[in-house]
Amino acid sequence: MRYRPIQAALRERVPFTLWGHSKARTALAAVAAAAAALVPTVMVASPAQAAPIDLLTVSDASNWEGGDLTFTVTYTGTASAEFDFDILDVDTSGSDYTGPTSAYFGAAVGHTESISFGASSTSTPSMATVKVHATTGTTESDETFKLRAVAHSGDPDADAIASGTGTIWEPDAGNHIALSGDTTVAETATNGVQKSVTITASQTNPQQHDVVIPVKTALWTGGTDTWTDEAISTGGANRDYTALPSDATITIPANATVGTTTVQLWDDTADEGDTQYFDVKVDNLGSRAVLGGDIVTNQGTVHIGITDDDAAPTVTIGDAATVKEGAPLTFPVTLSNPSEKSTGGNSGVTVKLAAVGLARGNAVAAIRGYDSTHPADGDFVWGTNGALASNTQQVVTVPRYAKSTNVMITTTTNDDGSFEGPENVNATLSTPTDDVTRGRRRRRTV
Repeated sequence: MRYRPIQAALRERVPFTLWGHSKARTALAAVAAAAAALVPTVMVASPAQAAPIDLLTVSDASNWEGGDLTFTVTYTGTASAEFDFDILDVDTSGSDYTGPTSAYFGAAVGHTESISFGASSTSTPSMATVKVHATTGTTESDETFKLRAVAHSGDPDADAIASGTGTIWEPDAGNHIALSGDTTVAETATNGVQKSVTITASQTNPQQHDVVIPVKTALWTGGTDTWTDEAISTGGANRDYTALPSDATITIPANATVGTTTVQLWDDTADEGDTQYFDVKVDNLGSRAVLGGDIVTNQGTVHIGITDDDAAPTVTIGDAATVKEGAPLTFPVTLSNPSEKSTGGNSGVTVKLAAVGLARGNAVAAIRGYDSTHPADGDFVWGTNGALASNTQQVVTVPRYAKSTNVMITTTTNDDGSFEGPENVNATLSTPTDDVTRGRRRRRTV
């Protein structure tokens, strides 16, 4: 657009640019040009600003009749905005779905729902999910509908819309689904690679769409306890297998009849029950309408046993270091490999320790004090200040999964104030529990 004043003027460039509505720009340009005697005056249009609804996208979604259709809503506008969502029927009816509901609100609010988004950008978009539940009904063909978003009531762009297409698949009444897998597997790793067990989902009829079956690992509830015949997925390096993630699924691809997933076993070094079990099962057993097929009765769970490959450990006691009279004697008690077992509790393997004086070489036998013969002038006692004086044996527990170097037994010497030569204490192990065998029975210290 050009502006030509009635009077002639010099032809020079305007030293500024005017922005604003077209009528106002024209008037202002005329005044400015007349005042400066400048021609021509060049008008520059304002850059277009996208309406908030143009910066909103709604994904498509699909699922079997009876399942949830999850739409992803993405907003990239630089200003906050609010949108209303509702259903636009295409070839469905109001009885074919319920919703929408969204993670934003977390509950159904009928067929209209509002979601507010904060200021965002293409690099940091704001996102929300909207779920529409496809209800079950009579046998029909696949159906579609639109999840529609409009600018919130009162917005000048309320007539603009964004939408995503929802497709409800009609399940096959004759399709049946079953889980299967190995029932007994050795835990043994191969060349350091942990073993996996494969779980297979099979269906009778190929479908035109993926059949997605949610699955989970679970504790076997029919066992005695987690230390005897129930496998566990917790405990880090002491676990028996690695649990499936909470969103684990088995997908049978479209036009196929089989899908699989794997569960990784864990080969530890601990002595365990001969066989320990866990389950892999369909998570929240659903109907044909939800899964795309019916789960065959009693075939929605695979019961898997893990056989242990570790030998029962041997227990030994080592020498205590030479100490001065009045200092404690510490005997290391070790297992050749850890044990998960525990008789009568959850603490670990137990073994009995007896200690007596024994002459050896130029050392005489130490005298055990705080007993009926030597009530106060003994050379060693059980526990601090003879707390275990009435017992002839001390029960020692090797904690479950403990490493051999970490388990110690302590006795104390008695400083009687008299000069004495070297004296020996002999420690003896007996009666180990939980299939543990006894190694070297005694060690001596001076």
